[in-house]
Amino acid sequence: MTTTSAGLLWVPRVLGIALGLFLALFALDAFESGKPFWHSVTDALIHLLPSALVLSLVALSWRWPSVAGFAFLALAAGYALTTGFRPDWVAVISGPLLIVGLLFLWAGRHHDEHGATRPPAAGGAARPHSDARVRRRGAPSVAPARSTSDAPRESCYERHRSAKSLETPKERQQPAVYRRDC
Repeated sequence: MTTTSAGLLWVPRVLGIALGLFLALFALDAFESGKPFWHSVTDALIHLLPSALVLSLVALSWRWPSVAGFAFLALAAGYALTTGFRPDWVAVISGPLLIVGLLFLWAGRHHDEHGATRPPAAGGAARPHSDARVRRRGAPSVAPARSTSDAPRESCYERHRSAKSLETPKERQQPAVYRRDC
């Protein structure tokens, strides 16, 4: 991973974490004098839900930056629509959500173009975008040939055991060395 692509992935992540911590500061408003302690704790937990949502989206972005980008944009639009006519609130909350969402989309697009895996299809596993990317990374372009024999492949234990039977008594006294592919 180049420095540019690493920066593209880390800048929105760090800004997303900072935004989550900023939203968590609003939970301190729940602790007022004159309220029972447990009532204040439940109010604080309710105030921490938006922060938890933002931080969970940042965690999602580690695997799928584009999905997290669309989710941040949806949060920004949703908050802007629900606050009504409070442009100061929209600027303070939806503005950073919008910026982080756009950065995640940009990082996701750059990440997808340079060999990342797509989110899994319905019921499927993640897959590379193209064979060309796999070949550039050094993997073989053709799958290795499989054995055509009907005999089952012997296990590592069986291979090691058969190798020990061929050893001389002096070699048996030395510690066993297992093959790396077992």
